[in-house]
Amino acid sequence: MIQAEEFVEAARNLGFEWYAGVPCSFLTPFINYVINDVKLTYISSANEGDALATAHG
Repeated sequence: MIQAEEFVEAARNLGFEWYAGVPCSFLTPFINYVINDVKLTYISSANEGDALATAHG
């Protein structure tokens, strides 16, 4: 399984700085990694549709 740091840093190298999603126990390491990095932004949403709309908007 890929580690949160490995994924986020690869995405950062491609220019990704904003993330949106719903709380998920499987993604806790990923969400925490993004939240704890002051150069990244994570927006928590109530459902997947809201997360997609936020990411698109």
